Amino acid sequence: ALQVVAHGISPLRKALVHFYFLTNKETSAVEKKIEWVTLRALGKLLKELIAAPTKDGQDVKEEEENNNGDSVDEEDEPGVPVDPTELYKALEPTLKQYQKSTEPKNATEALQIMLDIIQRCARTLPLTGHLWVAMLDLAGLGLMGKQSIVGKCPLIEDDEILQRTQKETIMEWCPLVVKKRGSLEEALADHCSRKPHTYDFDKKPYQFEVRIPLLSPQQIEQDDMDPSSWKTTKSVLYTELPSYLFLGIDRLNPETGNFDESEMVMPKLLDFKKYCEKMVKGPTQYELIGGILHDEEDYVALLKNPNVSDPEDEDAWMLMESEEIIPMTESDALDFLKGEDEG
Repeated sequence: ALQVVAHGISPLRKALVHFYFLTNKETSAVEKKIEWVTLRALGKLLKELIAAPTKDGQDVKEEEENNNGDSVDEEDEPGVPVDPTELYKALEPTLKQYQKSTEPKNATEALQIMLDIIQRCARTLPLTGHLWVAMLDLAGLGLMGKQSIVGKCPLIEDDEILQRTQKETIMEWCPLVVKKRGSLEEALADHCSRKPHTYDFDKKPYQFEVRIPLLSPQQIEQDDMDPSSWKTTKSVLYTELPSYLFLGIDRLNPETGNFDESEMVMPKLLDFKKYCEKMVKGPTQYELIGGILHDEEDYVALLKNPNVSDPEDEDAWMLMESEEIIPMTESDALDFLKGEDEG
């Protein structure tokens, strides 16, 4: 989750690193609030995550100087991983204060908690805090949408079907978790499509109703309607999209507890327009920049390298494990993201 924030959301990373440098000489002022301590620790860790690799605590440049100017062999052992102990120490009281889990069940929930905590901490900043909040909202914390709830109840004596509709404004927090399907587009279409919902139109408000002629008694059976109750469905269309869209794919089978490792098609460019209203605010196309993957009971980050434009370059993508970074071409990265075999 931290790797995705560090390498995927550059505006957020830059702001937090800037906060770290800004408060570097004013630690006593920062310590007045646990939220500020958390933001500072995040900025420090994100700075280290994007810094040049280190080896045994020394910069590569220092090692080159010790070797009389000779370059360091790239085939040597990988650098020392960044130590997150200081961040966890600062983060734990903040998580408890905002009643967030300290043991997320998966990487998607970890990213969701991390983004929510960053937003809550930023809201405590004085004076220019509203600028931070605007930046964080833009970074991809939620999707605004309209939920359309429709209920149908047959009026057999009148040979009619009573239909009532309630439309509500909703926000779905990112990462938006969707059920696994054959492709990412199918998963999003299924998430937004009309599906069964529970809503009591006899007791709860509704905006309008219509009476539809009942064509035949068989129509009740065909539409799977119960004459004594409402058949209710809901669907979603989005009205405002963030700059970064985080999606979580639920591959876990609740009955067996196993991951679904079958292949899933991942597009390089995702068009979100078909799931939105006509006057949607924000970008509607998203470029794939990476993901957090479950691999042999561990989590790894697969991220696009922004410094490489050629997709066939071996450094175009980076598979980031705890001990090393493995370069990949774009085609290899897309194959890895499909989830086939043991991936």
